[in-house]
Amino acid sequence: MTTDLNQLYDEAIHLPELYYTNRDEFERLLGHIESGVYDLLMNNSEHLAWLLYRIDVREKDSKKAFEESDTRKIATALTQLIVQRQLEKYESRKQHPPLDGDY
Repeated sequence: MTTDLNQLYDEAIHLPELYYTNRDEFERLLGHIESGVYDLLMNNSEHLAWLLYRIDVREKDSKKAFEESDTRKIATALTQLIVQRQLEKYESRKQHPPLDGDY
């Protein structure tokens, strides 16, 4: 499997929206993201690091995920951190919407 990094990032962006509106689609997408994270973990750690950085997963949290002994568990933990971070950003944007002209 060759993971399309940009597609994986785009999918992660849509997680919060699906979390609140379509749990079945959220679960499907979550599985796809976890497979992509596993693939990157096994085949392209540089791209995985870029993805985690771009999503803004906290470094101390991702380091803790790497303490797992099994690569599947690492991928699951990293995916959960991605979901957690995306939901945090979504909630923050709801509480603090951009002002006119802000992006």
